[in-house]
Amino acid sequence: MDEPKFGFERLIAFQRAREFGQLAARVLRGLPRGEAAIGDQLRRASDSVLLNVAEGAGRRSGAEKA
Repeated sequence: MDEPKFGFERLIAFQRAREFGQLAARVLRGLPRGEAAIGDQLRRASDSVLLNVAEGAGRRSGAEKA
């Protein structure tokens, strides 16, 4: 893996969230066409986890992180 550009990329939670996103992408490719709604929800959820970890890493105070 290349050197992280941002500090949050070093977080284990971020790395696991990225792995989850890759797993979700593989699952999505295997879903039948009739399951678009659940596929969209899984994609949005995996994106949300990754973005929330990155956003939380940028918070300054403990109250903001809670």
